[in-house]
Amino acid sequence: MKVVSKNSRLGLPNEFFVFLNDVEAVHLAKLTTSEVKKLEKDAAKAFNALRQKARKVNSTYSLEIKRATATEEELEQFSASEKLKLPKFGKIEDIVRGESSKVIELTPENLTRKLLEIVVSRGKKNVDRHENLNILRKLYPMATSSEQKIQILNAQISTEFDITSLGTSSYMTHSLWNSALQNIKLMLELLLSDSKFYSQPEETGVKTETSTDDVDGFAGLPTVAGIRGSFSSYLYRIDDEYLRALQSIDSHSNEYMEFLKNEPVLASTLLKSCEFFVAIKSADAECNVVARFFEHTYYKDDASLSNSGFNFPHGKEIYEMVSEKANEKIKQKIQLCLVYNLSLNNDYKSAREIFISGRFQDISSHLEVSSQIIYNRALVQMAICAFRLGLIKDCYFSLQEICSSGRPKELLAQGLQGQKFSDKTVEQDRIDRQRQLPTHMHLNIEVIDCIFLT
Repeated sequence: MKVVSKNSRLGLPNEFFVFLNDVEAVHLAKLTTSEVKKLEKDAAKAFNALRQKARKVNSTYSLEIKRATATEEELEQFSASEKLKLPKFGKIEDIVRGESSKVIELTPENLTRKLLEIVVSRGKKNVDRHENLNILRKLYPMATSSEQKIQILNAQISTEFDITSLGTSSYMTHSLWNSALQNIKLMLELLLSDSKFYSQPEETGVKTETSTDDVDGFAGLPTVAGIRGSFSSYLYRIDDEYLRALQSIDSHSNEYMEFLKNEPVLASTLLKSCEFFVAIKSADAECNVVARFFEHTYYKDDASLSNSGFNFPHGKEIYEMVSEKANEKIKQKIQLCLVYNLSLNNDYKSAREIFISGRFQDISSHLEVSSQIIYNRALVQMAICAFRLGLIKDCYFSLQEICSSGRPKELLAQGLQGQKFSDKTVEQDRIDRQRQLPTHMHLNIEVIDCIFLT
């Protein structure tokens, strides 16, 4: 009964109501009052509780029981007012049963009111987020303007992320993640379709990292009862959820492959969003998105990118996009990714020039942890490139720092070593595991050791 009450699409067969009627009329009626008194105290108490429960349920479904136990002649005698009014699905006039058991009809007229109810209920206890998500999916086709569509998508994306954060799983399922990605793509298309959505720069909106002014339309997103949304934060979150999923899923499973198939779609969405951030003159968001895009493509050679089906820019083109806008940390990360990419494409000379001009060997200890991992990977890829070109001496000196440490897997974020006698806390261990790279990005440690010992 609880399952049926939560899902209005499920129905109950007539046999169920016949059984309810039999429980009270046949089985419970067999015992007379005198026989009940002869029962033991616990048995009599349980019997009375069962009889009261049966009467309560039967009174609730009295009309259904009457129809289920009636003959054909009695059914024809039912008046129109006594007939059950069952909800119809598949049309705009869908019926949704809420927690208060009230029947609410979803129509274009009450769209804003229903959307407001869902937005206000966010964060409260005992809220069925899956039901809210289903309602939002039904509301989207009813929207008549771009503003309404963006409002619904804004609430839908937030609800999909909330389902993940409150669930038992450590990552988003592929179906939920793919749904959120498609909604972000739809929102991006709507934002780029009309210039009024990017009339104000993101830095002057609401709930930014540096500003808290009460101005509507932050990042081009309309407001719903004072609830704002950041389009850049959606991009960062969907990208982080992609990485978290690949870290948690078995690399040999079908789900892992499903996520990998969607990586070009995610990368193209990140790249296309740069048009929006350029329009609203948000240089920081643009550079962050470009850096995240490059992290999805730098470990692939030019041939693989050409066969991906998308017209992605190459490494040098990406660096030129943000070389004058990015801050020092983002610029260093993009340069290291570029060194890796050039080495992968056998352009050792250009890769070495960028590596030396950036003075990375002098500042490697001061880099962020994520940049240090890319630094180590770039150093190893340069050594492999030098080995392919016959530059054995350069190859040896490039690998000396990594291979002599005794923990190349840890330096390349491909696994943790020596954890048995480690002094790390649980929190430090959790952070280290979050930094690990997905399996498909790993470098072959045995090949690296073989090259170093050659």
